[in-house]
Formats: sequence, C-alpha cells, structure tokens
Amino acid sequence: FYIYVVGYAFASLLAFGAIAILEMQTGKNDMTLDDLNGLAAQNRFVAWALGIGVLSFMGMPPLAGFFGKFFLFKYLA
Repeated sequence: FYIYVVGYAFASLLAFGAIAILEMQTGKNDMTLDDLNGLAAQNRFVAWALGIGVLSFMGMPPLAGFFGKFFLFKYLA
C-alpha cells in the first residue's frame, strides 16, 4: 500500500509541479491543452517532467505508478 501511495505522490508532484512552473512562466492561471503545444521545444525539462508524471499515472511499466499498482494487486488481491 505504501509503495502505491509514494508512487502516486511522486507522480502528482511531477505532473502538477510541471503545470505550476508553466503557469508561473506564462502568467496564465487557466492552462489548456493548446498551451502545451510545442512544450518540448520551449522547455524540455518541464515537458519531460509532465510526461513522466502522466505516464506514471497511466501505470507504464518502468515507472512508479506501475509498481504501485503491481504490488497493490499482488498483495491485496
């Protein structure tokens, strides 16, 4: 259970931290998907952080979200 919580806390910090950095840089408080267009060309670090966070939420295998779900299903199911 703790691996799941820590994994999703890490993913949340990455994804929402990246959005917060983008909001501070652009000065916009309401980000849309169109605002993320071309993000990798503008700020590569923020694009990577947002991508890793979202992929971890999805549960992609090498990331923390996958291992959290795996151990949760393995030991609690």
